Amino acid sequence: MYSTNAFYDALAKVPDYINMPINDAAQTVQRSGFPYAYEQHEPLSRAFASALTGQSQEALVCTLPPVTSSSAPDVVIAAAQTAVGQVSATTSIDGAGTTVHFSVPEAYGWMLAHWALANANQFGISQVSYDGQAWDRNSNTDGHNKGWAPSSSTTAGQLTVLLPAATP
Repeated sequence: MYSTNAFYDALAKVPDYINMPINDAAQTVQRSGFPYAYEQHEPLSRAFASALTGQSQEALVCTLPPVTSSSAPDVVIAAAQTAVGQVSATTSIDGAGTTVHFSVPEAYGWMLAHWALANANQFGISQVSYDGQAWDRNSNTDGHNKGWAPSSSTTAGQLTVLLPAATP
């Protein structure tokens, strides 16, 4: 965390860095012996940044092993609020497990959806639904997750994550 903060603190002091090519801005801060080393990672980095900031919809997909245990809902809610700020959340329980229902402003919807998916392994999340789309951890073909699929399980401004019930 320290090195990340130090990098961004130094970057903020670079005049007009926001209009520079990413490689050049990074090189100005890091002064690498391999000045074009950052450039090869730019396309993938932009894709991740776009997905994790919510700028791209349905952009992140993960293929994960089946859930073996899930975090408590309050742990997931607290982590989500740390990631995107104060969003209200409620929970409901049924035979499938505990569903966490987040009320999210549109600007944070895909950001939180992708955050939940990116953290699905850590928290034991098996499904994420937002904006008429759903990701299901167990929906795989030939060893790869099928990705986001149309779903009617969420309404506008609502994101849900399923923490599955423990299996005996």
